[in-house]
Amino acid sequence: MTCWSIPTGRAPACSELAQEHLSIFANAEQVTLSGPLITLQPGAVQNLGMAFHELGTNAAKYGALLTRGGHVQLSREIDELDDGVRGLTLTRDEQAEASEPAPPAQASPRRGFGSVVLERVVPIALGGQASLVRENGRVRWVLRTHLDRLTMADGDADLGEIIGPMP
Repeated sequence: MTCWSIPTGRAPACSELAQEHLSIFANAEQVTLSGPLITLQPGAVQNLGMAFHELGTNAAKYGALLTRGGHVQLSREIDELDDGVRGLTLTRDEQAEASEPAPPAQASPRRGFGSVVLERVVPIALGGQASLVRENGRVRWVLRTHLDRLTMADGDADLGEIIGPMP
């Protein structure tokens, strides 16, 4: 085992990677993960890990995880992209509890390093597109990319082995 709960030598699933990064900042009740199980290739682990860590850090410092009632939801959806290729839409939403004052997750004209990572570095590395919206105590990051840019490339693997049932 590494310092993570993901065993060494096994490629992590997208949900496991997200849980590892969010567990530093949030209680289990504050997180909802949904979508099919997707086994990630090493490049996707590195890039999504950077994005999940950046989003988690900001949520804990300035966003929904600053309050006990805040919530983070990560959903994964496999769909067909405009070019007819199977794609993945990864949506990460965070929202402060309605009864608590909204944390200052407002849009800012200043674009820091984290915005560059989320809007340019990660999507370009994964051959996709991303959007980041901050408004009224809510932050939403959406990544759309080709599924084969994220999953393990194994010529003998059936897609059913790479994409498992929803957890």
